[in-house]
Amino acid sequence: MKRIFLSLHSIENTLKNFNLSWLKLITMYDDRHCDRRIALNHAFSMLSEMENFLKEGRREKFFRWLGFLQGVLWSFSEFSLNELRNHNRPPE
Repeated sequence: MKRIFLSLHSIENTLKNFNLSWLKLITMYDDRHCDRRIALNHAFSMLSEMENFLKEGRREKFFRWLGFLQGVLWSFSEFSLNELRNHNRPPE
């Protein structure tokens, strides 16, 4: 299995992209989508804590939380698995 090591800069860019995606998603839904909005708001609130994990060098915890966020996005059909996989890939 080939291991890909992402730089801190690459991880921070991924986090910024997720921030923009979450803001867009949260504002899209009205009261009929309350459960979805609550889930997306909770996930969005995790992003600032994830930034702290990076600053503290807690990359393993960061990646666990990133996996959770990707699962939320996938479960709401916001991104396909391939799209989510590409979010984590370094640019070629």
